[in-house]
Amino acid sequence: MDRIEKDPNEYRFHKEIKISWGDMDAFGHVNNVEYVRYFERIRAEYFSYLQLWENDGKHPKSGMVIVNINMDYRKQATYPQKLNSYLKTSSLNRKIFKMDLLILDESSDVVVTARGTFLWYDFVNSKTIPLPEAFLLKVKEYEGLLID
Repeated sequence: MDRIEKDPNEYRFHKEIKISWGDMDAFGHVNNVEYVRYFERIRAEYFSYLQLWENDGKHPKSGMVIVNINMDYRKQATYPQKLNSYLKTSSLNRKIFKMDLLILDESSDVVVTARGTFLWYDFVNSKTIPLPEAFLLKVKEYEGLLID
């Protein structure tokens, strides 16, 4: 995995995560699966903020799907900590995009870094399709990226 930026100033999107008691496991720290859920939640908020996440209650004909996710766990977190999450689209082309997640604790120590790879999928015809132009343009504009 390429290096994930650990400077929160390199991310435009930020959300606080309040750890719930139920996020912890038998070892008394946040369970590793919860960080995947945090990534999912922050990603949904990012796309909602960019007005790219539409949910009208109907099954979409196409949409983004996760192909791969890598997480590096750096430090334990526990209830009732508050974490700071930072998310960005780190690369973008017409077929796939990658998103980086940085989670810091209240002392600004790195708790988790993660990268997810996504593509667009046609659910009706069961095949991958190019990313929609509107999606490409909005993310490119927000992040200041070039489309590869």
